[in-house]
Amino acid sequence: MSVITSACSKTFLATVSALVMIAGMVVALAPAAQANPAGVTWTSQTSAANNSWRSVTYGNGLFVAVSGSGTNNRVMTSSDGITWTSQTSAADNDWQSVTYGNELFVAVSSFGAGDRVMTSSDGITWVSRTAAADNYWLSVTYGNGLFVAVSYSGAENRVMTSGVFGGAPSIELAQWTSYYQALPMPDSGFCQNITTEQNAFAAYGTGVSGGWVKSWEPWVANGVGGWGCQRNLVNTGGNNWVVTGG
Repeated sequence: MSVITSACSKTFLATVSALVMIAGMVVALAPAAQANPAGVTWTSQTSAANNSWRSVTYGNGLFVAVSGSGTNNRVMTSSDGITWTSQTSAADNDWQSVTYGNELFVAVSSFGAGDRVMTSSDGITWVSRTAAADNYWLSVTYGNGLFVAVSYSGAENRVMTSGVFGGAPSIELAQWTSYYQALPMPDSGFCQNITTEQNAFAAYGTGVSGGWVKSWEPWVANGVGGWGCQRNLVNTGGNNWVVTGG
């Protein structure tokens, strides 16, 4: 038994790894969850598969849970928190967290190659997305038009976002893509002279020009380095790109 539910709404204490509450129903996922006798009374339910369920959320009339184990069944859904149905995730990754916002389910994974995010508009059909970095993503949430995820690993990139703060991200084309770009230049050159027309690579297929900052780059080609222009582009949904600085 991997799922426990409770109809009590306000105070709940249990040894669980994930919780969600909606319309007076609390749903929890745990490898071996037990009700706290001093708190809420919990009822065991049967999960769709005996996987390592990590996170559960609710949206659009559906509970959706994700797992770090299993084969073609790392998602399960339920309309009532009691009867669960297996669904196929976009990849058999180690899915750590799932959330719902702006008519979109979003899940993040700690492992995978360029596919550590997946999205679904209905909780059933899932599409792989590219994370900003192949970090150990542990948790994702949604608020005020923005999906935000945090990671256990990485350098100065342990947070990634998708969407527009205060606005709505693209539902079908939500992206988590960040591109660091660097171009060599003469010592006497100026980064602001780089335009889409002068260098197709500068636009990277995004139609965005500008935002270049002059910096010393350790070019691998000669092992010495040289002056270059660098910037970072982030996709905020669909083909909507913004420059986030050098």
